[in-house]
Amino acid sequence: MNVKEVVQELEQRFRGIKLTGKIQGRVIEDVYFMTPGEKTFRNILYILQSSSIPADIIEPELMLLVVEDEPLKPDFKEALLKKHCTIIYMPPLESIFVIFNQVKALFARRQLKVRVFNEQLKALLAADTLDRLLEVSGRLLQNPLIMINDDFKVVAYSTETPLTDEIWQRNLQNGFCSYEFITEVNRLIDEIKPIDLHEPFSLTCTASPVMKWVTRIQSENRHGGYLVVPVCSGDMDSQKLELLSQASKLAGYHLKQKKVASFLSYCRMEEKLLVDLVKKTIHSREELEQRQKAAKFPHTHSMRLLLISPEEVRQSPLPERKIKKTTLEQDIVSLFPDSYLGVHDNILISLMIEYQGHTSRSEGARGSSVQEEQKRFELDKLLKGHRCQGIISDFFSDLFTLPVVFERLLKTMAIGKRIRPRVSLMNLDELRFYELIDNFPDKERLESYCHPAVLKLLTHDQTYGTDYYDTLQLYLLHNQNLNLTAQKLFIHRNTMKNRMKKINEIINLDLTEGELIFQLGYTYKIHKYMDQTIESKQSR
Repeated sequence: MNVKEVVQELEQRFRGIKLTGKIQGRVIEDVYFMTPGEKTFRNILYILQSSSIPADIIEPELMLLVVEDEPLKPDFKEALLKKHCTIIYMPPLESIFVIFNQVKALFARRQLKVRVFNEQLKALLAADTLDRLLEVSGRLLQNPLIMINDDFKVVAYSTETPLTDEIWQRNLQNGFCSYEFITEVNRLIDEIKPIDLHEPFSLTCTASPVMKWVTRIQSENRHGGYLVVPVCSGDMDSQKLELLSQASKLAGYHLKQKKVASFLSYCRMEEKLLVDLVKKTIHSREELEQRQKAAKFPHTHSMRLLLISPEEVRQSPLPERKIKKTTLEQDIVSLFPDSYLGVHDNILISLMIEYQGHTSRSEGARGSSVQEEQKRFELDKLLKGHRCQGIISDFFSDLFTLPVVFERLLKTMAIGKRIRPRVSLMNLDELRFYELIDNFPDKERLESYCHPAVLKLLTHDQTYGTDYYDTLQLYLLHNQNLNLTAQKLFIHRNTMKNRMKKINEIINLDLTEGELIFQLGYTYKIHKYMDQTIESKQSR
């Protein structure tokens, strides 16, 4: 708080106040009574009566509030001013104690505001992504906060406080601002060019009478867009306007540092649409339809969702890291030109349009199974190179169901990391049975569903040191093909044949029966799920 602000506040209660001195904007750190013989300090406002001014008061740059219970001598005034002192003169309308209490209370209120503002500013500075910055700013401003780019397209917003302006509700659905708003902003921008770029300015337009506060965003000396606050709730006082100004500076910093939700660009509306779907902030098909039109997002009947986790594959010697702006995004787009990317909770989301055997906009023809397999091979190689794990969904046709697909895929990916920790690329259909097991309510009873023949082999291996349990599993996985199983085990065909003879003697079952093969197969899957779950718990 400075001297001039004290005078402005006191003038609302007292009349006849005068201010003299060359430095009226000096900051006041506290308020004291002036007492004889006390050492004085330049950053303190001293309150005293003119009749009790000490003879030795003339110190450089003092700040005084003098209650004139008797006139001050002109030569004394002149001496104070020569020492660059700042003086507030007040008539004796109240006792000096009443005046002291008023100034002290005023100072305390202002100090509280300063502390609150500093805490709010810390909250803004702690926001590590643009999404978080908008969320925190909207809460502190107690009004909706909307970010638009320099083409006046709506690219992000925080509406924790309800957005009651119907025009702006429609703007958010359409994804762009009204013509009237754009015209008024451009007109005011031309008028206020000399003003600080981040200085908020207010406007109303013919389309909406609700007042809007607008501030510009600069990134690397380029115009990056605007922050818009429709005043739908609390008034925007000077402190909130200063917070808005700081928020615009921090928004420019995030854009410059490429901290926009890792590698999500808010200048691409289709990516924001994808993330909003995952976050469940699109609540109706009508709203989705409007957003698709604004973002020119394709209407398609064939999509797959790819999720990529930044966590290291367990066997990797490198430490765990978060997704960064690397070539990963470029590699995905290069491999799947018909994909749309976004990031949510540090998971890279790739919506692949017409992938695997469906007509591609880029290729213009139906892809062959060889091409599809090659794509999968390249994606697997890409993920290994970036030390990431990914999972692909089944095909789906309704974009509005994407949040359900995302949640299911995310949960299944967590299961896959336990079951197949070394695998970089997983398919949902390959993990479907494990997903079913994971949803089983009473996991303590899982082993009771296992076929006893598999348990008998496991017991035999533990007792005699044989390897019949794994042999039978590979034999079933390779469709009871002796030669192929022998190759996988690196043993001779005759050795494999003898092993199967021993296994048949132990379990005494017909391994050509379809239902039996199914039961043995899911028993192995239950065992693998149980083993990995126990291992996961032990490693925590």
